[in-house]
Amino acid sequence: MATAEVESPVPHGSGGGGEATVKTHLLRVFNKLDVDARTRAVVLAMERGVL
Repeated sequence: MATAEVESPVPHGSGGGGEATVKTHLLRVFNKLDVDARTRAVVLAMERGVL
């Protein structure tokens, strides 16, 4: 899978996001992968050859 570098409109560390934002993002990714934990997401990525 190819990835493109995207420049963030908000510099890192400037208060543009918080812990809740990260948790929400991870939960959405977990739902798309049909997993419920980071460990399972990593195992799935390894099985699919992403990692």
